Amino acid sequence: MQSTVRERHAQLTAADLLLPVSAGSLARFWSQFAQLLHAGFNVHDALIELQGRVSKRIGRVLGRMAVVVALGRPLSEAAAAYPGIFPGHVVGMLRAAEAAGELESIARDLAEQYGQDHRMWLLSLPAKIWFGLIVIFCGLVAPFPGIVLRAGNITAGLQDYRHFAVTRLLPAMVALMIGIWIMRLILNLPKVRLVKDSVVFAVPLVNWPTAVTGRLRFFRCLQVLVRAGVNLPEAVETAACAVPNASMAEQFRMAAAWMRQTGGGIEYLSRVPSLTDTMRNILLTAEQAGTYDEALQVLVAAAAAERAWLLQRKTIAGYVLAYVVIGPLVMVALYFAYRGYYQAIFERFESPEWMP
Repeated sequence: MQSTVRERHAQLTAADLLLPVSAGSLARFWSQFAQLLHAGFNVHDALIELQGRVSKRIGRVLGRMAVVVALGRPLSEAAAAYPGIFPGHVVGMLRAAEAAGELESIARDLAEQYGQDHRMWLLSLPAKIWFGLIVIFCGLVAPFPGIVLRAGNITAGLQDYRHFAVTRLLPAMVALMIGIWIMRLILNLPKVRLVKDSVVFAVPLVNWPTAVTGRLRFFRCLQVLVRAGVNLPEAVETAACAVPNASMAEQFRMAAAWMRQTGGGIEYLSRVPSLTDTMRNILLTAEQAGTYDEALQVLVAAAAAERAWLLQRKTIAGYVLAYVVIGPLVMVALYFAYRGYYQAIFERFESPEWMP
């Protein structure tokens, strides 16, 4: 398993790290893919048909994947070669779908999840743009009065300000943007990402979005696997591959290992720390009643509702945070602007031409 992960990570390109494929593009691909499967297309023909109907970057990858599928290899194996478009948790969901014969339904799940992510991005975009404009405004306004007034006349002052903006302010903004891109690149490197997953998952509240998404994907894959008759330890281990956080996925793998060693059932899954108390109680009741299908259906529905609720709250929190931060930024900018203005006035009054 580890060697497979390393092989996938080794094929990450700079474009994958710096310019990830948008959630909207992936939602459209998975939605159309599910529609073609429902219409009776096999996986190979569906990939061929969609080459020209998705973004060019995804289309190029689909053509190469179709060649692999034509050789008799599963879709999950073909997708694993392109982790920038099909990350490990998506490959894990595809493996579960193939094992259960539920590729169409899992494709629809992926389309819905990526669609939710895309809608959240669209809702948060105005706040991000507004925040960026305020930051630029603050950087431009704060030094303006002091620079212009010190020059002696308005023409010379504006020239000094343009020189300051071109030689100092704009390079500083460009350097800040480059620094953000470099930070994204570093955080998306495979080894760094594993460390980031561990740190994020260890911090309360910060790990909440990750845990919510991980629970939904895990229970959905476990549901289709159990329904298909896969034995429980194997189903849990396979479903763990669909969890996007490595630390969280390891908890589920440990539960699968306990099941194999002891011959126990789903009660070991209830011991996973990342599950809520309600989920643990549902699993324990399912073990006693022997109603796994019904319990997993309830858990999937609950996890989906929890994720939808979280995405809405994240959007609201993003707007609130943006405006909470904008207020102090504007105050700081105005403070430095007025300070520069009054300092320039006092310097002018104390200059020889103003002395009586």
